[in-house]
Amino acid sequence: MSTSPIVIPQFRIYFALQQAVVLAKARTTQAQVFSRFSIPSELRLRGSFTQFVTLIGQLIKLSISSYQQTAAHRLVFVTADYLVNQLTIRVTDGGSGLRYQTGKLLGDKTLHSHSTPQRILAETELTVRSVFRGQLLVKTFPQRGTQVTIQLPVPTYTQTPDTS
Repeated sequence: MSTSPIVIPQFRIYFALQQAVVLAKARTTQAQVFSRFSIPSELRLRGSFTQFVTLIGQLIKLSISSYQQTAAHRLVFVTADYLVNQLTIRVTDGGSGLRYQTGKLLGDKTLHSHSTPQRILAETELTVRSVFRGQLLVKTFPQRGTQVTIQLPVPTYTQTPDTS
């Protein structure tokens, strides 16, 4: 009886980020989403492509919804940088700001509604930590906006160019 090794899927981060931004732009006419990715196009991450795109899409949607209904311009910026085996993704808006403290909301009884920004951030943080082995940081400034930063380790073995 032989067991085959477990293969963990990998995906190209650049392509996944592009897909998340394109989907976000297609789903809203309420905001403009700008992106800048300073990462190698062949850089790969282990995990689920779909889960990653959904995660980034949720953060963009949350950023759009943080603006007041009367806001004339809703701008969301998605950036990605890669340096020394670490990928940093930032989703930044100029909305009303969020009340969130990383790590303290997972047990909060007020998070039973699936639509609250805090619940979405808590679920995103859990996915970032458990699936992608990274961390989520939130900086929020009342009436000035929020920046959500995802920091993910990218092992050197996933940086090999695709030969297919």
